[in-house]
Amino acid sequence: MLRGLEKSLDNQDCFCIPHGWLEGFYCQIDFEKIEANLAPVHLQEKIAENRKKYPQLIMMKRVGAKKPS
Repeated sequence: MLRGLEKSLDNQDCFCIPHGWLEGFYCQIDFEKIEANLAPVHLQEKIAENRKKYPQLIMMKRVGAKKPS
C-alpha cells in the first residue's frame, strides 16, 4: 500500500501530518520530518488547530524529485 502511494506521488512535493509514531513508516518512502513553519500556510494552520486535540502530530515533507537509484 505504501509503495502504491509512492508511485502516485510521482515527482510532486507532498506534505503529510501524521501522528509522531508513524514517522518511521513514512520515512520508508522518503518523507522527512520538518518544522511546521516550513509548510504552506494552510497546513501550518491545520496542524496548529489539530495539535490542540492531538499534540503528537508532526509535519512531514517528501520532495518530488526522485532520487537516482
